[in-house]
Amino acid sequence: MDVILQKDVEHLGRSGEVVKVDDDLARTYLLPSRLAVPADVTSAFLRNLSGPIPGRQHRDGLDSDARLEINSFRELLRRATVVFGDSKAAEEWMHEEIPSLGGRQPIDMIRGSEQEQERVYTILGRIEAGIF
Repeated sequence: MDVILQKDVEHLGRSGEVVKVDDDLARTYLLPSRLAVPADVTSAFLRNLSGPIPGRQHRDGLDSDARLEINSFRELLRRATVVFGDSKAAEEWMHEEIPSLGGRQPIDMIRGSEQEQERVYTILGRIEAGIF
């Protein structure tokens, strides 16, 4: 199972890293002790991928642009999970209309330009610093 570490775990990784661990270790130790949260990509996000995107096709059936979009989503979910301390809360935030983002949802902006992506990460940084 892939998990996002919430704290540094000796011999495993540092806070915020996505690591692959044995399912039993995750279920019996890492998740209950809140040292990690699941790092799975939600089906809601995959449903939001809008049709075929032009680009090179990979063995997994996704072209380069779709893979980049999924990786952008994973990174945003990882970062938001660190900030909010919970993947469910992070996912909910990603689908909220954020006033400081002009009423747009972070999940939509992460698909946009570099400037839009930077705005989303700036807001996360401000939330983490307690400015919001």
